[in-house]
Amino acid sequence: MESDSSDKPERILRRLLDDYECILTRPLRENETEADRQRVLIQARAELVREYKKKLEKHSNKLPKALHRLSVDTLVLRTLSP
Repeated sequence: MESDSSDKPERILRRLLDDYECILTRPLRENETEADRQRVLIQARAELVREYKKKLEKHSNKLPKALHRLSVDTLVLRTLSP
């Protein structure tokens, strides 16, 4: 049984990535447009950013402040770009 608390954020991120991939690759549902799918993907990317940012903030004491801020900003820009 995995009780390591450092593993929980990894599992959350993996689950979110799996969910994102599923949305991206699944066929459109009945009455769903590609624009609808893109809106859902934007929400999924935003959730990934929030979770990853939480993980970075938790470990930010190990990173210099400038590097931490750059990492978060870069992730946000890359994730929210279509």
